[in-house]
Amino acid sequence: MRAHSAFRFLAPGVAALLLALAAGCSTTQPPAEDDDAATGTAAPAPEPVPMPAPDPEPAAHAELPDLPPATVGCDPAPVVEGMLGQPADAALQSRARVAAGAGTLRVIRTGTAVTDDYRPGRLNLQVDAGDLLSGAYCG
Repeated sequence: MRAHSAFRFLAPGVAALLLALAAGCSTTQPPAEDDDAATGTAAPAPEPVPMPAPDPEPAAHAELPDLPPATVGCDPAPVVEGMLGQPADAALQSRARVAAGAGTLRVIRTGTAVTDDYRPGRLNLQVDAGDLLSGAYCG
């Protein structure tokens, strides 16, 4: 059997398979499982499910709890004025954080890469190669 001329660019087996598939296709659909084969009528469609009614009023904002302030104040002036040049040990770091009123502390040693994020309640201590406090700033 020779394949149709539109399929001559395909391998003979592929062209024959495509022609067989095309011949077997039809526009009629098989009956659904619940169709009545004797009368040829389809079963009725199911009833739609109703959606639940929305809440009459959303909750009032007054019911939300009080939240703490978003930031803690930070002032590096007491640290810069009284602690520069001192060894940056754990005790100095703790005193510096308390003196500045900072919520968090970050120690930045010379040559250390740091992120550029700004946090107003964070005290940044700059420490030189000799492990001495060389600067302080908030952010």
